[in-house]
Amino acid sequence: SSSSSQLSLDDLAVMARRVRGIDVKIVGGEQEGVSIDEDGEFRRDLLSATSFQTQNQPCQVLVVNFSRPLMGQTGGGHFSPIAAVNLERDAALILDTARFKYPPFWAPVPVLWRSLVDFDADVGKPRGYLLLSRSNKGK
Repeated sequence: SSSSSQLSLDDLAVMARRVRGIDVKIVGGEQEGVSIDEDGEFRRDLLSATSFQTQNQPCQVLVVNFSRPLMGQTGGGHFSPIAAVNLERDAALILDTARFKYPPFWAPVPVLWRSLVDFDADVGKPRGYLLLSRSNKGK
């Protein structure tokens, strides 16, 4: 839990893990030795979360904790889910949860990545993302 009123990536992961039947993968936050690789793990998770669900590929949701200023927006850090990826444009569709402030928007993946590895001074931890998926436990 953070010392301020701001929600950290780890705080959100703790809340998500309380939901029965949900697996949570956290990249960033307090995870020691974990770095987001622009051309590796993040892109694989991005594609996985925006691909069609199949029997072998359960439904996944990728929630990013990004820096608004690094995206050219006003405000501080923010959590939002990713809805789609445009491979030709190398862009991700962010469904901004503060719709009164920003509608859904396309962000270039390299810019999004830079906003995810930003240090969150409000909570004293790095930003990152969560990959939420339906748990296979109990099947």
